[in-house]
Amino acid sequence: HLLTTTDFQVGIVSLEESVKETLDGIIGLHLNKRINLPDTPFDRKGKEGKDAWETIAGNGRFTLLDHQGSLADNSLMDKIEYLAATGCKFIYLDHITIAVSEVDGDINRGMDRVMSDLLKLCKKFDVWVGVVSHLRKTGIGSISYEEGADVTEDSLKGSGSLKQIAFQIIAFSRNKYAETEDERNQVKLSVLKNRFTGKTGYAGSAKYNETTGRLSNVQARADEFTIE
Repeated sequence: HLLTTTDFQVGIVSLEESVKETLDGIIGLHLNKRINLPDTPFDRKGKEGKDAWETIAGNGRFTLLDHQGSLADNSLMDKIEYLAATGCKFIYLDHITIAVSEVDGDINRGMDRVMSDLLKLCKKFDVWVGVVSHLRKTGIGSISYEEGADVTEDSLKGSGSLKQIAFQIIAFSRNKYAETEDERNQVKLSVLKNRFTGKTGYAGSAKYNETTGRLSNVQARADEFTIE
């Protein structure tokens, strides 16, 4: 959306994927098909592939960081700052758990340092940083997060700095074990924190399309919508 509707530079730091996997995902979204699947027709060297590449990456506004590893040696944070310094106004870090997985000593202390550094980065360069965070292993009561348990700020895996420093926290939850495929592909969105307005609560639902790889809006029931 940012690449096709704005002039902003975008940077992605994906620690679980290769550069090729991330780029294929973005190009696939642009083409409305999952080109990473072997049975999806896609000619990389043909007109479709070249046009998609030019739209997404050919203008130099899209930067993918090829970094395998963690923040143990501070090099990843230096590279993220380089993205901001060279003009990226939107930077995605996926995900912070891996980023601090090899920090010497207390992992939570390492996460505190990373979140503090990211906050300073945002203020210094006036950029937006989206940090992906996994959840703790246990859900609420007998329901696990994999079964669709409601997510709270305390559900975030890691130190309290995640919820304290973040300006907004948006939760995605679904029941991976629901009886029907339609239910399994439906995602609930919730705003857990919103520093600018204070409005939180249920923020709609979306459904994953296995053909296009996209999420589309699902009409919410009146009794599902609450704002605190």
